[in-house]
Amino acid sequence: MAKILVIDNGRPPDYLRLHLETAGHQVFVAEDAIAGLRLAVSIRPDLILSGADKPGDGQRQAPVRAAQ
Repeated sequence: MAKILVIDNGRPPDYLRLHLETAGHQVFVAEDAIAGLRLAVSIRPDLILSGADKPGDGQRQAPVRAAQ
């Protein structure tokens, strides 16, 4: 079972969470990059799926993640 963090500015599609959970994975959801980074530090996910569709959102994730 993998820990998967989904970072999405809106609510991720239900089918995505359902599919991942049905496959036996533990799914965590964060609504923005900052919340996602905080959650990533605390849960140490195996995979991060991020929809960086707002200007600057993905740019804020990269430097912090690279510094860890």
